Amino acid sequence: MNRRQFLIRSSSIATVGMAGLAGCTTTTEEAPPRKSNVVREIEVTDDGALTIDPVDGTNQWVMSRQDLDISDEATGSISAATNALESLSPVGVASAKGRGAAGRGATGGSRGFSSAPKTSRGRARYGGGVYVATWYDDHDEEVERYPVDVATIGIKYFGTNEEFREKAPSPGPVNWDETITNPEGEITISPTEIDLGQELTPGWYRVGSNVITENGNTNMGWESFDFRVEEQDGEIEITKIWKVSPRI
Repeated sequence: MNRRQFLIRSSSIATVGMAGLAGCTTTTEEAPPRKSNVVREIEVTDDGALTIDPVDGTNQWVMSRQDLDISDEATGSISAATNALESLSPVGVASAKGRGAAGRGATGGSRGFSSAPKTSRGRARYGGGVYVATWYDDHDEEVERYPVDVATIGIKYFGTNEEFREKAPSPGPVNWDETITNPEGEITISPTEIDLGQELTPGWYRVGSNVITENGNTNMGWESFDFRVEEQDGEIEITKIWKVSPRI
């Protein structure tokens, strides 16, 4: 149930089919997942709540090949922009590629978490592979790093490992169980807020951040993290975090 304002409907950003296989063979001309720095940490607290710790606002950024106006002259702030996000142009749209659900889900193939390419924070990169570094080297002059703000945080519980594999969610927004608008600082979400009772249910979750340029002019789409919650040695903990980004 969405008890807070739902800003971006699932249809507002086109996501087509499945994203690329982790570690798959592809050409160096195909755009890789975009790089970003939005969420610092996702953890389970001692009392079973979920905490989301965004990167400090001055250090939040997303890379794009679009030539964007990020001057402060044009309009507004996050609070002003939230009323018109659906009319803004999304930047960085998921592309179709893949062979169906296996392993992590839409990642596919036999390339699971352990063998997938990792980010600097140890998260498996969804749709990544050995071609990523080559692509960024070849297109260095086309890519720009833009400072961003987070307009919305969303949380979704997909279900068991088997149910998650059947859904095979691709990058982009989903039908969130809960959304938080204009988040500030660390966010704590209790299981009751996403209708899971008194504790986090084992299975797969997605935390998504809808980011916009600092001046509020451009909707940059969603940066998401898919992760599995498991009970290990009597403790509930997060395992296998995948960074799920649209292609740059």
